[in-house]
Amino acid sequence: MATAFLGANLGLPGLGSIMAGRRIVGTLQLLLSLVGFGLTLVFAAWFLKTWKTNHELPMITIQRTGELPAGLLRNVLIGLAGMVVFGMAWLWSAFTGFQIRSKSAPPPVIPSLPPKY
Repeated sequence: MATAFLGANLGLPGLGSIMAGRRIVGTLQLLLSLVGFGLTLVFAAWFLKTWKTNHELPMITIQRTGELPAGLLRNVLIGLAGMVVFGMAWLWSAFTGFQIRSKSAPPPVIPSLPPKY
């Protein structure tokens, strides 16, 4: 089960911690990851809106005109902040998952007996 909790934490930060019974830590990890994901989506929405409005990718607009699209710096910083926040939640939950796994009992060793004929 501990390996499943670790896998869940790596897939969605906080989920494995909650499943393992660490509800407060898991909830904080989950909320932190959702905030980070939301901030990253703010950048993605701006990027797609700018692309649709200008009918070309923002990088092409910069290359063609030499000017930055409106709100570029602010939205890039928001997107980077979102990635950092999500990364922190992911690392925290990975650490928690490894901690849960290391504290769990090892699987029982079944001795290998030769077959009896």
